[in-house]
Amino acid sequence: MRGGGPYTLPQDARRPMPITHPGGDGEQVSEESKSDKPSERASGVINRMSEAKHLMNEGHPKEALAVLEEILNGEGLTPIGRRLALKLEGDVYLMLAQYDYAKQVLEYGLRLFPDDGGFYNRLLEVQLHASAAPEQIERAVEVGRQTGDQYLLALALQTKGETDKAIEQWEQYLQWAGSWEHSYDTFADRYPTYDEFEEELLGPDAGARLSEQQREARRAGYKVMLQMRSEFPDFWVDRYRAHQAKSNLVLLKAKSSEPEPDSEG
Repeated sequence: MRGGGPYTLPQDARRPMPITHPGGDGEQVSEESKSDKPSERASGVINRMSEAKHLMNEGHPKEALAVLEEILNGEGLTPIGRRLALKLEGDVYLMLAQYDYAKQVLEYGLRLFPDDGGFYNRLLEVQLHASAAPEQIERAVEVGRQTGDQYLLALALQTKGETDKAIEQWEQYLQWAGSWEHSYDTFADRYPTYDEFEEELLGPDAGARLSEQQREARRAGYKVMLQMRSEFPDFWVDRYRAHQAKSNLVLLKAKSSEPEPDSEG
């Protein structure tokens, strides 16, 4: 880890960059990255990525960061792997409360992969943790609802001070996270398209509440998610975020059960 900060964005000369990634705003990725299918060489990257996620889940963010920097500065990383590594690095900096670094990493990821709304949602999370302005909180609420990001929505409602609504969303997120963890091995078989996933898990009328543009954005995000799950099948236990959600839920429930202050004096 160099000086406690991320690799230089985006000019790090140690990263092999012989080709331009489609839609990457001029950013480049390695020759290895032209295929989304992991090669034998990439198998070591997958193992290292799982190691980084495990370190984060076990509460060792600095060690996880060192592994991620090694991955991002090395070879054998496919575009799907690069998306995942950058999101995870943003999460690690958020965990360390290093919001400026988290913002740099996530903005870089969004420039490389402008179709991936996960980077934008994480940027909104960073704002919420770094003393967001009221309009930023409202934007996070709006985006959380539109994209079905229950973690973002719950965090935004909590930041806004809407305790009862935040409790409801944290409970839904934890129910969803538990289902996700235990079904990842058959998830793509059960829900090969976003529409099938939406109808069974979100309800038959879920689509009626969204514009077609919003549904298309969800379909695109869902396709990317399935690709990522296919390439990194053992990666999807997110204990850190689940722990944060549980902690927030406990605090909010304790707050909501406190007696009203006695106004008589």
